[in-house]
Amino acid sequence: MKRVVITGLGIITPGADNISTLWDRVLDRKPYLTRIQELEISHDFLKKEGVAVGAKFSNIRLGDYMDCNRLEERYDTTTKIALIASEQAITDSKLSHLQEDTAVIVGSARGNTSSLEKKIMEVANCVAGNVPLKKVEHIRGASLTSSSSIAAAISRHYKINGMSRSISTACTSSLNAIGVAYKQIKFEESELVLAGGAEAAQTLPMYIWFNLAGIYTPAAEIVEASVRPFAKQDKEQRLVKWHVCFCLKKEIMH
Repeated sequence: MKRVVITGLGIITPGADNISTLWDRVLDRKPYLTRIQELEISHDFLKKEGVAVGAKFSNIRLGDYMDCNRLEERYDTTTKIALIASEQAITDSKLSHLQEDTAVIVGSARGNTSSLEKKIMEVANCVAGNVPLKKVEHIRGASLTSSSSIAAAISRHYKINGMSRSISTACTSSLNAIGVAYKQIKFEESELVLAGGAEAAQTLPMYIWFNLAGIYTPAAEIVEASVRPFAKQDKEQRLVKWHVCFCLKKEIMH
């Protein structure tokens, strides 16, 4: 009889960059929502809607967590946190190395939103200024704005050639990725799978959509009393996204 086990875990959130810190914050019931002042300053119309409040990644640098300095300017924040969580999961698993046929399955509802918005604005500016579109840098362009590029980045970094798959099913993307990884091992299609999810939807369009859905807190005076993980007094439906990567491995039972 064979079963699937989680051999390593990695996590990075706006308020904690490791499992121990995150768990302490959950137990302390301390929220880490803050005012996103960059949005408030640059977009006057937000003043009519209330202040911008959310959980935001800031100044995430790959070089602070792993040997990836040369990729800082290349990757979107979503890809960066996926790589960091992967590195933590592999370290936590105590595996000396990843097998060459290790599979990578990553869930992301929105993908590399910051990079995508940047490319769209470059195209829009070219059109508005009647500038040839060939001036838009294509290299590291469309391919690095897609969700599929997240799993591909992990595979490239660890030099593994197993199946690379991206899953986008809204808020269940990460959970589905782990479920697919489980089946991948259970049915003996892979021996080892690096699976999980990443999300850093912190651009203006994302904020507007989430704000319309009632996800963000609408007023500054209640920021500290706003949504907390598992808070009983929170009566409205809110969204708290964690960014988790698991390292799963097949275990043979005798």
